[in-house]
Amino acid sequence: MKNQNLMKIFALFVITVFLLSGVAAVFPQKAQGKQNSVQILPISPVQIEELKTKIRECKGKETQECKLARQQGIEVAKVKIVEVFEANIARLESLKERIKEDPRLRDEEKKVILEGIDTSIEKLETLKENLPDDATKLREVVQEYKKERENFRLRHRLTLEKVEERRVGLIVERAEHLVKKLERFIEKYNATDLENLKQQFYENIEKANESRNEAIALWNELHERIKNKDITAEEIREMVKAIHQNLEEAKKHLKEAHEILKEILKEIREIREKSTETETESETEVENETE
Repeated sequence: MKNQNLMKIFALFVITVFLLSGVAAVFPQKAQGKQNSVQILPISPVQIEELKTKIRECKGKETQECKLARQQGIEVAKVKIVEVFEANIARLESLKERIKEDPRLRDEEKKVILEGIDTSIEKLETLKENLPDDATKLREVVQEYKKERENFRLRHRLTLEKVEERRVGLIVERAEHLVKKLERFIEKYNATDLENLKQQFYENIEKANESRNEAIALWNELHERIKNKDITAEEIREMVKAIHQNLEEAKKHLKEAHEILKEILKEIREIREKSTETETESETEVENETE
């Protein structure tokens, strides 16, 4: 279903670009006056092809019929552009609802993601409400829309990666505190058998943190280059990909650390149970000796 919707949107955009190309080629100056108003009724693909043919045939002609055909081409293009904008706004609104209902995200994470989506929706609404009547300027709006769509994808992905980075950071922070607790437990119960597991756990946490720090360094470099306009769209995509790979590497180490932690907790329970049994036996012996 999602692919079908994207194909419909793409088809609308192809129609719009063809119409605008034809109109702009023969009518690139300022828009005609409103005296020859054209009412736009539902138009079929066949009628659109006929209109495109008519506009091409009118190249260099300034008859009343050609002026009306060009004006209709602009109006039809505007209708199709609005349809594309509204379809994308609807998709963004749907994405917002999915974000709001996602139980994996904390409230502060949702807030950051939703703000980015709202920014894109506002941009599209502004473009939609201010469509020009000039064919050349209308084509510029189409290009601006395509640029905004690409920018949103990058911004949204960056936001999601930043959320992942913060999650990794919180897990690493808690894990580092846990290592200290393990050290105290080992010392208290003389549980030297846990030393090896503790070291494996710690090494994975350190590796996760290293990968996270590499992601942060790339993140900072990316933002600095974007700020200085010293980066291409392809370089942005490559850096976002590298940030993602580093965070995936961090999550892999955290997963390994989690498996080791489960083994550690199992060992701790056994040590505590043995310690409790020993204490109970000692108390019983004392009681027997005092009777």
